[in-house]
Amino acid sequence: MVRAIDRVTQALESIGSKSRDGGRTWLCPAHDDQVPSLSVGQGRDGVVLRCHAGCETERIVALLALRMADLFDSDEQAARAPARANDRRPEIEIVGVPTEEQAKALTHSRRVVLAETLDAVGIKRIRCYGDEWLGIPALNGSWKLWAVEASGKPRLAGGKLGRRNAGPVSIVRSAALAGNPTGLQRLWDVEGESDLLACVEAGIEHVVASTGGATSLAGHDRQSEWLIGLQPQEVCVVGDLDDAGARGAEQRAAWWRSQGIPTRVVGLPIELGPKGDLRDYLNGRCPSNGSPATEPIGTARDLNQRGEASALIEPAVEPEFSEPDPPGTLDFPRDALRGTFASVVELLRPVTGASPAHIFASTWAALATCIGRARRGEWSGPVSTPTFLLCVGPTADHKSSAMDRVLALLPDTVRRVDGVTSDAGLFDALEDAEGAALLLHFDELGFLLKMAGISGQTLDSMLNRLWSAPQRLDRRLSKRNRDGGDRSVERPLVCLLAGTHVSTFWRQLDDPELAIGSGFVNRLAPFCVERGRSLELTREPDEQRADEIRKHLKRLTELDSAKVRLSPQSQKLWIEYAREHERRIAELEHPRSAVMKRVRDHVARLALVYATDGGRLEIEPADLSAAIEVGSFIAASYDALLAGRPLPRGAERESGVETVCRRLLSKRTGRAFTVRELQRGWPQTPAPSSREIRRALDGMGDIRPGPGGSRSNAYTLVRGGAYPTPDTQPREIKGNKCRVSDDASHAWESASA
Repeated sequence: MVRAIDRVTQALESIGSKSRDGGRTWLCPAHDDQVPSLSVGQGRDGVVLRCHAGCETERIVALLALRMADLFDSDEQAARAPARANDRRPEIEIVGVPTEEQAKALTHSRRVVLAETLDAVGIKRIRCYGDEWLGIPALNGSWKLWAVEASGKPRLAGGKLGRRNAGPVSIVRSAALAGNPTGLQRLWDVEGESDLLACVEAGIEHVVASTGGATSLAGHDRQSEWLIGLQPQEVCVVGDLDDAGARGAEQRAAWWRSQGIPTRVVGLPIELGPKGDLRDYLNGRCPSNGSPATEPIGTARDLNQRGEASALIEPAVEPEFSEPDPPGTLDFPRDALRGTFASVVELLRPVTGASPAHIFASTWAALATCIGRARRGEWSGPVSTPTFLLCVGPTADHKSSAMDRVLALLPDTVRRVDGVTSDAGLFDALEDAEGAALLLHFDELGFLLKMAGISGQTLDSMLNRLWSAPQRLDRRLSKRNRDGGDRSVERPLVCLLAGTHVSTFWRQLDDPELAIGSGFVNRLAPFCVERGRSLELTREPDEQRADEIRKHLKRLTELDSAKVRLSPQSQKLWIEYAREHERRIAELEHPRSAVMKRVRDHVARLALVYATDGGRLEIEPADLSAAIEVGSFIAASYDALLAGRPLPRGAERESGVETVCRRLLSKRTGRAFTVRELQRGWPQTPAPSSREIRRALDGMGDIRPGPGGSRSNAYTLVRGGAYPTPDTQPREIKGNKCRVSDDASHAWESASA
């Protein structure tokens, strides 16, 4: 019998995850992990998984193409496994208030200064996991546990106080936020519950902290509705003085800005040392591990002054990511929201913070799967319903929420498969469907791309065939005989819906040129979303409307087979569109031309869905016009996706850096951008170094240094060509300063004589 821990380690190795300590910690597949943070160990009944960045076990298991039951060593133990990892809440017994010895232990370690703070925050003695803890209450019934015995003796783990979450990662809040106030002037987002306690003691009222790791956004995503409901005018984010703390502070600030809230990233004094944090700043540090004790160096007033001195970053300040002149814009067309598309967006508007574009893409996948082979056309070659849709956007844009909410409306007769990452798994799912339409859902497309490369292109070839809705699909595409292979599926139909980030998309492509030119990636219809394009969370969904949508989708699955045609007016519109589309493609170069060819196919298939959704067998001009507008949005999304492709090395890279710099600066001609602002707005990941960007800017004739003062390292794009030198003295640009060159000095002396 295969042990559960062996099953998990094999799955981690199959997706390319690495371990540096003999298999105890691995790179977590559920977030962009650079240092292994996923602990894998043998428990009493099976394998124990824990991501120290706060990723949910359920999501990790799904990305490994496993089930929760696979974490157990025997079927009997697996039968007792809950359906969701979050359901496994430990049994918690609240014993009472902290003992005097526990309070003394915390004050001695300077985790708190006053014992009264424990009662103000609601800290309790808790018995859980077979031990006694001090528990700090978090939202949604979770607890952050500190390993302190009733006698005041701490239980150490790795030389530090043992800490653990009881329940999913959540948010700890100060007592002043218990009443859910709104319209706060300033909210502090700090790293960890110790920093929150220090702020509360210092007199800072409105403070929140995640119970996850420094770089975890799991608590913010899970409690996003409550956090946004506070409606702060600005959020001050503070991180520890280490690499993880700096990254985490930037990520939390970006999360708040993605919700439309300005932020300040407040730095701490370097006198605190490389491991210093906000608790050390306000409370001081007790002697430990040979290091001496330190006294506090700041107060709440000092911290607020540091916040005022920090730059306020508005959500719309960052440079845009799109091409300067795309065929369309990343503003999703309102006219596209027709029929069921409009109903689903209106249903989910109060439920999810996702973009209407991502809700539209998810609804398209649901409608196409329900219609299946019941409708077809022949005005652009054979037109069928299968569609491969990709939701692209930044972190915390709720694309996963949009996909999950829409797919939850599907009737029971529709087969939905999550996380198939091999050709064998896909073929088995098609056989189990027995001719019914199949919807493949991937929360992160990157894992499918990686597995497509590992499978030797067999999975890629299979998806290419399924795009065209073939009459027959052979199991062995590369070893066919006269009978079509040992196994085959008749009349398969597959739709694909996935989400991704731009950087993840390009990182998983072994050969981007080949994938874009001929692979199934070429058939993806991307829906790219910029920051600040999300809907607002307001109230609970309308279940009556949701039931009406479910009934409509159920009726679509019961349609009889029929052929859809263009109306006479639509035929003229289609001919004009196809002619103009071919003309544009002829002007493009590879790889842009390769993906733009598919836009016409997406338009034809969407028009078919529009007509079928409206109960018509003839496509009206309004159907086709709306589909063409969505096609323009897809074309603009292709451009945004291609703009995020990592730069090559050498001279071509230097030319690419200049091109991107000019594009970012041209968005607001005359405005000075710092190098750091350009790096934040860089479409590729990782962005070039500041030295590389400065070298490119210094060599460009139409770029000049910005004004002095605090923005002395800023640059501005000059209208009308090269940088104009003053008449009084010829100068050359050198770094951020100007000096007279030797050649220019001689020329000036000659001219003066």
